[in-house]
Amino acid sequence: MSAVKEAKEKVQELDPRGSKDSLAKKIFVPLAASAASAAAAYGAQKLPRLIQDKLVPKLKEAGSSHGVGNLVTKAKELIGAQSKQLRGSQASRPQIPRKQLEQIERAQGERAKNREARRKALTS
Repeated sequence: MSAVKEAKEKVQELDPRGSKDSLAKKIFVPLAASAASAAAAYGAQKLPRLIQDKLVPKLKEAGSSHGVGNLVTKAKELIGAQSKQLRGSQASRPQIPRKQLEQIERAQGERAKNREARRKALTS
């Protein structure tokens, strides 16, 4: 969000009149919003790995020298859970039973037949 605010400030510096239809506003504000969104997505994707590579070893060192080993274990569990959530792992998705899946497919087939019948009725 701060990137969007910074872009707005830069646009206002470029156009001190503050006209709302400024070409700079129309160009820079959406670009800044896109850049901020892309940066957030990149951070969400890379952060769990970075924590695992950089923070966990330091916690292990601190844990072995100060007797805080349980903290490292908890941190690993949290990092693993967060990375699975971010990736949308298959394990977190519920599996549909076969009978229910067959019922869904039958209902979809019936709806498709009904749609086709309605289309034919409308074109005739």
